[in-house]
Amino acid sequence: QIVVGEEIKHRTLKNTVSFGVSRSTIFFGKWIVSVVGVFVLAITSISIALVFIYALLENSGTVFLTDFLMALVAFIPLMISGITLYHVLYFVSGSPNYAVMIFAGVQVLPYIVGKYIGGRIEILSWIYRHTPFYLFSVSEMTESRRVIMAGNTTEGMLTCWADGGVLTVVFLTFGYFRFRKLEIK
Repeated sequence: QIVVGEEIKHRTLKNTVSFGVSRSTIFFGKWIVSVVGVFVLAITSISIALVFIYALLENSGTVFLTDFLMALVAFIPLMISGITLYHVLYFVSGSPNYAVMIFAGVQVLPYIVGKYIGGRIEILSWIYRHTPFYLFSVSEMTESRRVIMAGNTTEGMLTCWADGGVLTVVFLTFGYFRFRKLEIK
């Protein structure tokens, strides 16, 4: 919203287009700035959290830190797909309320449908196991008190990267073609 918001809110995006800047440059440029901005904030937040964890909690060795960092690396493509979905929805709608409602529906609805109907229909069960909401929430605790998340296993990491990559490409493609046809006022 910060990257695109003012131009849509004040209807100045048409000025950028009228100066000869292509729609693809506008769309993908703002997407890249959004992704980089979110990652700067995420890295800063995670760094501060790690400093406080190290300073305030008992030292449990590098095992838990390694597990945490592996899960973060695995979830990067899923986070990018979420950023992309919100970027596309806000860019083509211009309304943060609309974008948040549709974002929540796209992220949560397949999870809910797959969870309750997936036992009867195999394809829904597969979709359920590949939703970002499921991949972020699945975890188990071992006897050594390690928390194993989807990103801590080779299969889970590959699933996160494949799902995140596919979702990002789908959302970007949909958004770009929708933006190309959008009348800019």
